[in-house]
Amino acid sequence: MRIPAGEADIRKESWDLQSQEPLQEDNTIKWTVTVNNNPTKTVNGDIQFKDVLPEGLEYIAGSFNANYKGKNEKNVQVNGNELIFTIKDLGKNKCTIT
Repeated sequence: MRIPAGEADIRKESWDLQSQEPLQEDNTIKWTVTVNNNPTKTVNGDIQFKDVLPEGLEYIAGSFNANYKGKNEKNVQVNGNELIFTIKDLGKNKCTIT
């Protein structure tokens, strides 16, 4: 993830939606990335978000959601096992990506 001038706190969490251990074939894993978890910090410009899915996982089409500044963005670029999304002008807002 490339972050422009300013600072942002970033946290990534993931879990198995079926709550089975160990993971079983065809389980769905949900992950959440929070960008600028501390909205007292300002992020100037756009953030290029990029996440690489580990080998053996696949993206479920239409499942991406970025929530920030009162809107839900679903337009993610999928390139093989990479998910790429541009967070526009985040400022002092928090962006939650699921």
